[in-house]
Amino acid sequence: MHKTILAAAAALGLAAGASAQPPERWLYAGMQGGAMGWDASTVKRDPETGTLSAMRFFYFSQPQDGKKGDFSWVFQDIEFDCSANTFRLMDAAFFNKNRRGRADERGSDKALPLHENSPEWVLKKVLCDKAVLSGTAQATNMADAMDGAEKIALP
Repeated sequence: MHKTILAAAAALGLAAGASAQPPERWLYAGMQGGAMGWDASTVKRDPETGTLSAMRFFYFSQPQDGKKGDFSWVFQDIEFDCSANTFRLMDAAFFNKNRRGRADERGSDKALPLHENSPEWVLKKVLCDKAVLSGTAQATNMADAMDGAEKIALP
């Protein structure tokens, strides 16, 4: 949840100052219903468990119904078991179209199967299998990635 809070705070312009973390490298692409992005600098591999984790966001072209109101943005920590083709959704933060109205949800310990052509499947292919996603754009910070995602979002 800590990464989610920091990333979401940065997206809203709440975080400032330098840190010892590597420079951000956001990649994003339009997907059906919106866009998805991930911070390549947060990708962590655990050779002991065979898992890989990263911070990602979704932008929904049409607001989605949530437990605490409509949202257009969700930030999640996601973990993949590359060999088992499963993923776990960690903690998440939800925001409205204006990137306000935060609502948090705890993640699940349950591993979920990957379904072909789902956003999780696409991200697993990129991160675990080193696939190249066509139409991917880059940004050096989350705010620029979010702005770019809105521009390239697909209906």
